[in-house]
Amino acid sequence: RAALEALYAGLPCILSDVDGNFELIQSEKQGCLFKGNQELQNALKSLLLRQKNLVNQRKTNLLPETYRQSYGTQEYLRLLSEF
Repeated sequence: RAALEALYAGLPCILSDVDGNFELIQSEKQGCLFKGNQELQNALKSLLLRQKNLVNQRKTNLLPETYRQSYGTQEYLRLLSEF
């Protein structure tokens, strides 16, 4: 849930490459996935360097489309219309 909230707030995430995290991090803009401790260090460095250039940019919602409220609402209405 913390990752969902961070992405919604426009904050890229560094997540372990387990379970369904690959569904949340689909582009570099959203952050990155790592597998082990050494990759975590590299991911932190990489993200910090990228973020340095984005400090003054407006934060935008980074959630993948299928995790957004509008998508969920559309799908819910679509399901209801099938009955």
